[in-house]
Amino acid sequence: MIYNHILVRFGELALRGKNRSSFEKQLVQNIRSAMGKFENVKVKRTFGRIIIHLNGQEHEPIIETLKTIFGIHSFSLALKVENDVKAIQEGALHVFHEHQETTKTFKISARRAYKSFPVSSQELNHKIGGFVLSQTEDLTVDVHNPDLNINVEVREQATYITAGAFSGAGGLPVGTSGRCL
Repeated sequence: MIYNHILVRFGELALRGKNRSSFEKQLVQNIRSAMGKFENVKVKRTFGRIIIHLNGQEHEPIIETLKTIFGIHSFSLALKVENDVKAIQEGALHVFHEHQETTKTFKISARRAYKSFPVSSQELNHKIGGFVLSQTEDLTVDVHNPDLNINVEVREQATYITAGAFSGAGGLPVGTSGRCL
């Protein structure tokens, strides 16, 4: 398995205004607490995402644990690469190869959280998609109903490449609500 990170998305927390930071901190604390049984796993909060560095740990038990944590909307196994177009293209190709047995059509969905990256999201879609097409056979692009959607998320420190997502428990993090009588 080529994935070395997990990208965690949280939904409702973004709507909580001035409480957002405390909600995110509580969610990170809850994830760290749940990850305590896994050696070397690191949890880091960035704007709009929580990134879990697997450090060689098997991902299956971590996935099952994350599914039970309230406040997580969804999460994906991710390949971390440098913020370089060539590295991103190679990473996307590796992610494709992980899923190639079941894939006849694909789509690239690039998102730039780091707006200073010199290539626009639309250009990234074309450059990465063109590279994957040139390196494979019997594969076509289908932007409406692809077999595989490769997501590319460019952040300030690195780029994360994912394909597919797992649903989390949703809701608000445990410890952020008042007491109920």
